[in-house]
Amino acid sequence: MTEVNKNNIKSYLELCEKVYQEIDKHMGVLTNKTTIFRNALEEFNIKTFPHTNGFFLSIPVEDPENVALALSENDVYLTTVEGGIRVAISGVPSYRLRELAEKIALVVNK
Repeated sequence: MTEVNKNNIKSYLELCEKVYQEIDKHMGVLTNKTTIFRNALEEFNIKTFPHTNGFFLSIPVEDPENVALALSENDVYLTTVEGGIRVAISGVPSYRLRELAEKIALVVNK
């Protein structure tokens, strides 16, 4: 890594600004995806664990292992957590989040 000194501080600060802009952009995308997915889940009367930000959203379910197995039969792959299932919303295109919520609802709301 290049040492920061008075000769390159301006370029270093410009790089930092670009990095922060990139982070803000992607956090905005994740926030938007969270809103879309939570709204879709609400349509199907599915609650989520508290969530402030991040790549994952967790849904409380009675039998996480069997729910995950049933969802995998419909090509929905997610992980289990204690008392629920965990969805990586970061890896799902925004336009597919409602469809994902519907697939989850079909299993969870049986």
